[in-house]
Amino acid sequence: MEEVVLPTETKVLYIGAGLDLSPVQYLSHIKEFVFVDSLPRTSSNSEDLFTVESAGFIDTFKSHALSLGFVLVSEKELIKHIQSKFTMTQSLYYKFNKNKVSKYINPTLLQFANTKTGQIIKYYASTKYPDNLSEELVSDIKSSDSFVINGFDYPKTILELLPKSITLFAWAGNKYTWGKNDLDGSETDSLTYYLGSLNKSELSHYIKKIVKVGKSGSLILINNWSGL
Repeated sequence: MEEVVLPTETKVLYIGAGLDLSPVQYLSHIKEFVFVDSLPRTSSNSEDLFTVESAGFIDTFKSHALSLGFVLVSEKELIKHIQSKFTMTQSLYYKFNKNKVSKYINPTLLQFANTKTGQIIKYYASTKYPDNLSEELVSDIKSSDSFVINGFDYPKTILELLPKSITLFAWAGNKYTWGKNDLDGSETDSLTYYLGSLNKSELSHYIKKIVKVGKSGSLILINNWSGL
């Protein structure tokens, strides 16, 4: 029998958030959402490959957030002059494609607030981990009491920043298997891949509770890994 979770978490970290606002919809008990993504500067966390047609990314997120009652209240560039670190190829691309590239090239913190619910969203845009790790982001990671996995692989270094005994919200639809028993015979979609390739005993050092978030927003406590 599945055990429904009585939520206690207050602050959740979501790296690789993109335009996904489902945590805001499904984790309504959370008061503070910390979203991080390398977009709109790049869709690659490993390289600064500009994302073409990304100019409207932030405006699209603002619109989606507004539909849920969140209004942009502040924005702050956290790391300036990213262009000075571009290669010649990147500089030329940026020069000739400015109309297709977002103005939010530098890592920027955008904060949204919902006055009715008292909730806030902190969106770290154009922020690659660990290249663009600012003091503000480190502080938010360290003060989060839960985190979301919905496709992004969390390096061990992020887990070491998070508080011990944290809650993991694992989104349904991803495959969370141990070893090479999934359909294609690889570990690409395994939970070990998403969590720094740690084994079960290592993960138990970091994670207190695993909650599966169903497609309808149901929160189910997982007592063993196979339940994912």
